[in-house]
Amino acid sequence: MREKIRKIVARDPRYAAEAYYFVLEAYEHAAARLENPLSELKTRPNISGAELLNGVRTLALDQFGYAVATVFRKWGIKTSEDIGEIVFNMVDHGGMNKSPEDSKDDFAGGADFVGSLEEGYDFSGLSCDLSVSWDPDSWNIRLA
Repeated sequence: MREKIRKIVARDPRYAAEAYYFVLEAYEHAAARLENPLSELKTRPNISGAELLNGVRTLALDQFGYAVATVFRKWGIKTSEDIGEIVFNMVDHGGMNKSPEDSKDDFAGGADFVGSLEEGYDFSGLSCDLSVSWDPDSWNIRLA
């Protein structure tokens, strides 16, 4: 798989290799949530674009928390259509399979996909106390 992804990135440098590995991991994450456990299947199950996007969303928030938008933007992912481009780049290079009814349109409509990930993160558990003091000789900054 590593060689396939290297070739994909060489042909289409819009997305970092890490984005491809993450989408594969998100696929496994989404597939594991289906009724039949992945380990019992002889082939990878086909999941819809919406199911994969949901897997991307939940895994991204679990792994990256409030930094998810920064990570995705660094990898070149801005919209849900970018996830579709990554998937179909892998399909074209034999890294993923698709059914005849699958299309890039399955990933359309999430224009602010990355922004929606930021909205999906719960900041209520985060706290930071910052005190700053200054005298003519020095600054004192303390995080608690």
